[in-house]
Amino acid sequence: MVTAVEMNAFSAAAGVSLNQISLLVRTILSAIFLLWAAWNVYGQLQLMQNNALDIHDFPMSILRILFLCALMVIVVFVS
Repeated sequence: MVTAVEMNAFSAAAGVSLNQISLLVRTILSAIFLLWAAWNVYGQLQLMQNNALDIHDFPMSILRILFLCALMVIVVFVS
């Protein structure tokens, strides 16, 4: 764990607080994850259009992707 003295020293030297850097990193990782999720949804749509995926399996796969997105947002942005 980082002490208050170390946080203040880092903030003075870097010009940014650790909380701001943490938020930036979490936001970037969340954006990458959401792009991955969108790519998976697109892939599922393509599979369904090519008759490689049944219409009854499609909602469950989309539900799993949406559940992972909701979990990612909760883990990343709820403190």
